[in-house]
Amino acid sequence: MEYKINPWINKLLGVYQFSKSGNSDNRGLDTDFARETYIPTKLDTELLPDIINGKFKAVFLTGNAGDGKTAFLEKVYEALKSNGGETIEKISSGWIVKYQGKIYKACYDASESEKDGRVSANERLLRLYDHLKGNTEPITNVIILTAINDGKLHAFLNEFKRDFYWLAQTVFNQIFGKNTNEETVCIVNLKDRTLIDLEFDGENENSLFDKTLKIFSDKKNYNVCFECEAKEKCPIFYNAKTFGFADFSNKIRARLKLLFTISHLRHQRHNTMRNIRSALSYVITSNLSCEDVHNLVRRENYQSIFESLYFNSIYNSPDEALIELREIDPGLKLLPKLDRKIYSYHLSSQFDKLESALYPVNIKIDYSKINLSTEKIIFSWRRRYYFESDNDKLVELFDEIENQNNLLPYSFLKTYLKNLQKLGKLNLLLNDLSKGIAQLEGIRDYGLAKEYILIKITQNKCEGLTVCKQFPLNEFQVFTPNNNKQYLETIPYQMILKHTVSGIQTKINLDIYEILRRMAEGQLPASEEQKPVLDELNEFKSRLQRNQSDRLLLIESNGRYHHIRQVQGIIERINNIGVE
Repeated sequence: MEYKINPWINKLLGVYQFSKSGNSDNRGLDTDFARETYIPTKLDTELLPDIINGKFKAVFLTGNAGDGKTAFLEKVYEALKSNGGETIEKISSGWIVKYQGKIYKACYDASESEKDGRVSANERLLRLYDHLKGNTEPITNVIILTAINDGKLHAFLNEFKRDFYWLAQTVFNQIFGKNTNEETVCIVNLKDRTLIDLEFDGENENSLFDKTLKIFSDKKNYNVCFECEAKEKCPIFYNAKTFGFADFSNKIRARLKLLFTISHLRHQRHNTMRNIRSALSYVITSNLSCEDVHNLVRRENYQSIFESLYFNSIYNSPDEALIELREIDPGLKLLPKLDRKIYSYHLSSQFDKLESALYPVNIKIDYSKINLSTEKIIFSWRRRYYFESDNDKLVELFDEIENQNNLLPYSFLKTYLKNLQKLGKLNLLLNDLSKGIAQLEGIRDYGLAKEYILIKITQNKCEGLTVCKQFPLNEFQVFTPNNNKQYLETIPYQMILKHTVSGIQTKINLDIYEILRRMAEGQLPASEEQKPVLDELNEFKSRLQRNQSDRLLLIESNGRYHHIRQVQGIIERINNIGVE
């Protein structure tokens, strides 16, 4: 055998945002690779036909850079051309096509100036939308397709509202959810699109994340690797095979998707298609070329090879989407019994014992030639068990663990995911959330929490007295709102806790849910690290506290409590049998 160069690897590297060889393949559809790996979305299957059929006078695609706005507009151009459209103009910033008596104009980025700044963004938009001026819907055969930052769209229409009154009103009515009969303007905010889904059985792989990973790791793209001298020691081949063409690959893909789903449910960042493509490129390549791998193998640099295996490398990448995964790194989960066994087996070179809980990958790692600290040994094995463990064998080897998800930092992830999929009311959760809020307020009497949500008003430690407002539990609802968006892939990502009397409500995301459920199980009040997560819940409690209520609860330090109410200016104490 001889060392081989796989052209697919260089193409894949072009998607990674920090690629050593450049990232020409992570914008638009400028290259063959970008076109070959483009994944049709609901924009293509649902919005594109409506555009071609002339349903709209204006389409606004908003969102972040990398959401796929430009790529979709290029797909619209291709569709118009393939249906017989005539190109009037095609430049780097957009195109104009005549089709069935209509003029289609596309602008790839209306938020930017053009001609080296000589034409401002506002001047471009005034020219582009000139035919849409006026107080009423115009009659026109011109259809405008615009990729634009949502902030810029708001600013422009606010500034020029008098000139574009009909357009501004129609856009704002849609953005703010007001009822409107206007169907000739379409606004699609790609920040609302979800690239993952809630299917983790390895059988249903229909999300944009799934489809991208399957293309990037498809066996046909690695045929040349099977004839390469470096195959048995190549981290790229190991990574690609693990995710793409091993007997268990669907399970490994599902476990990686779960990490990205957790990232999404935490709602701290929005991943674009560009982010996901970049991250998955790194998952497979670790930013190594074939030449890099050949040099590592020739020099027998097993340390670098080991660090380039996906379960290690993804937690050391500067890639934006992968940085988020560091906070949910399975390597950080402390399981003392598991950790002691890992270290003992590793120290005594019982690597076969450690690997006995894994799915077979047919690529051996010679740990004896890798110099690792105790911490790195344990981190690495925890991560590998999360991704590659056969659950039955894992439980047999380590009785402290039930399945690979025990290595994640969430104890209530499974129930959260189940509740998200139950659209509608989830009032069975009220008791647990109420108990968690009570614990957060420093109230340990769970009997009270079964009947009331308690919000602490004040606490006098000297007199040992805590005063709370009490709100009957039957005045609250927990529900999962419908998150469907026309033309976009979406999933529900949060629950709502609502006080039905006042209308005051708060979002329950994954992190808040986890904290409240743990507290309901008796965990001590929130640590310093948890406090930023609870800001929104604290605002909810503050608004409830300001809400008028004639019922209070006084709790003494000895645990005795007194129900107080105000009736016509008279303060009454209520006990279990009536009023005193």
